[in-house]
Amino acid sequence: MARRVGGAVVSTVTAVALLAACSAGSGGAGSPPGSTSATSSSVAPASVPTVPLRDRLIKRFALTGQPDWLGHDSRYLYVRQDSGEIAAIDPRTNRIAWRVRVAGEDTCQGLGVGFGSLWTCATRADADGDDLVRIDLRTHRISKVLHVGKSHRQGRLVTGFGRVWVITSSPDGSDLVGVDPRTGKADPPIALGMLAVELTIDEERVWAVGSFTGEVVGVDPRARRVAQRVSGLARVGGPSIITVGAGHLWVSGDTSTVGIDRETGNVAVEVAQPTTGFGGLATADNALWIHSDHPFLTRVDPATGQAVERIVAPDLPNPGDALVAFGSLWASSNNQSTLVRLRLR
Repeated sequence: MARRVGGAVVSTVTAVALLAACSAGSGGAGSPPGSTSATSSSVAPASVPTVPLRDRLIKRFALTGQPDWLGHDSRYLYVRQDSGEIAAIDPRTNRIAWRVRVAGEDTCQGLGVGFGSLWTCATRADADGDDLVRIDLRTHRISKVLHVGKSHRQGRLVTGFGRVWVITSSPDGSDLVGVDPRTGKADPPIALGMLAVELTIDEERVWAVGSFTGEVVGVDPRARRVAQRVSGLARVGGPSIITVGAGHLWVSGDTSTVGIDRETGNVAVEVAQPTTGFGGLATADNALWIHSDHPFLTRVDPATGQAVERIVAPDLPNPGDALVAFGSLWASSNNQSTLVRLRLR
């Protein structure tokens, strides 16, 4: 698991250079929407119900390759492991239906589903970024390897608007690049004006979050331009986890989580619980789930930002990803080589 930007992915010297370059390119005129105020506060209630993991457990999977990133389609739940192996789990039987292994020089972050394929990545010693790897869901074999130079840090390979979207980065900042799944060719890059670390997608935008400058940018993929920029998010502690759902764009870091109104760019909800730079965010049934090291999972009311339930698992202190699929909540615990499937209520 390599989610925290301050880790070995980027050296200190490089990080300083990138921060300076991105700050210069992001524009400092005026105060953008969403930089300070929030309409809902996350003042915690006096007592939040706490539930042991076993009370919600449907199935516990032992995955020795260190499970992290999660994805799904209509048939399987997919787990990308640090070993390079991807396991496809059949939710009807709670058993692994098939596996595929992707070779690489080192641990690679990346998983996505779309266009009848599973998308992941592979590292190369002679390249600054990762290759994009396409896996055929009929044959369960690698069908294509594309040399796109994906950022090492990006783990969510989002698909939509006829493209697979990747971040490419250099000392000058990051670009958003769409890859045509029909031809395997990359579109011209879209400059983001910051160092981006992760993506999410909705029906109008591809969203990128930047930890060093504390920004989120929304790209209009049809017009091929940055259509929205929200700054002032450094206060959440190096924002690095991002998702869309339950009415808002959610961004989390080391110290807290915020919900952003996508229309105005204003911070609408403040949540005291962070992902602590690791872990994940998932939404369903009008709830935001925060997967972190402590507690293991927190269910948050997305309207108020208040925690309404905590699920604790002292034996699983190292969070991976979280996902709601097949009527269940799935969460990986990377260093404990564990994936759990839980009842939502």
